[in-house]
Amino acid sequence: MKLLCVLGFLAATALAADAGRPISRADACKLRFEVSCAVMHRCLKGAEDLGGPGCEAIDPGCDRLQGAAKYSRPALEACLSGLRKVSCEVRVDPSDAARLEEGVASCAALAASE
Repeated sequence: MKLLCVLGFLAATALAADAGRPISRADACKLRFEVSCAVMHRCLKGAEDLGGPGCEAIDPGCDRLQGAAKYSRPALEACLSGLRKVSCEVRVDPSDAARLEEGVASCAALAASE
C-alpha cells in the first residue's frame, strides 16, 4: 500500500513539474494541429483530401517555429480539450485549419498571447 502511495505521489509530482515547464512553439503547434486534424477527419463529409490520417496534405508550418510558447501547458491542454469537443455543425475548412480554434473559448488565451 505504501508503495502505491509513493508511486502516486511521484507521478503527481512529475505531472506538476511538466505543467510548469515551458513548451516550444513548434511542439504546441504540432499538438494543436494533430487535434484539429482529428476534428477535420471526423467532421468532413465531402471529397476533401487531407492526405492521410495525419493530414499530410496540409502543412501548418510548425517546423519553422522557434522558441518557447507564450502560454502555459495547462492553457494548451484546455485549448486541446475544447478542440476535441468541437461539434461537426461547425464549418470545417481544411485550407484554414487554424480557424477551428476561433470558435473554442479556451483557445482565445493562446491566440491572444501569440
